[in-house]
Amino acid sequence: MDKMEDVLNTDKHGGIVNHFGGATIHNLVINGNMTKNGTEYYGDHSSDIPVSAYTDEVVGNAILALNGHKKPLCEKQLFLGIIKVLSAKCGWSCKWATSCDRINQLEVAANFEVRCDANNLKAPSALKFASLDYQEWEDYVPLPAERDVFNKNKTLAKLFEEELDKQIKTSY
Repeated sequence: MDKMEDVLNTDKHGGIVNHFGGATIHNLVINGNMTKNGTEYYGDHSSDIPVSAYTDEVVGNAILALNGHKKPLCEKQLFLGIIKVLSAKCGWSCKWATSCDRINQLEVAANFEVRCDANNLKAPSALKFASLDYQEWEDYVPLPAERDVFNKNKTLAKLFEEELDKQIKTSY
């Protein structure tokens, strides 16, 4: 009997029954993806940084580093990319208004040249890419009408991810 047959053996003395006998397991995914109301990723994390490391100070300093009229975060619509990263990596709400309020309440927010405004996110949030999970942006091909806004947000989101990691390293 090969190893696979050993694992799949379901008699009472070996295989899977021995490992999981009597267990009731709901929505179990081992090293894969599960779709429920959207994609949830289990066991495939690109970063070993815990969500708790993304403190308000780290987030605020990362936004501040990119924020300004002659910096990458120079338009209010680009906060869409920031919010997508905050939701995906930092456990923040994916709701525009909730996240904008939280961003604007950060200690360093008074130093932002460009402020987050949920009203400025309404137009881009109607575009298809805005409804996708941030992880899906990597392979997304934007429609011609949304290409410019998508590319700007995707570029800024990548820069923001890098800046978050940089801020975490300097905070230790």
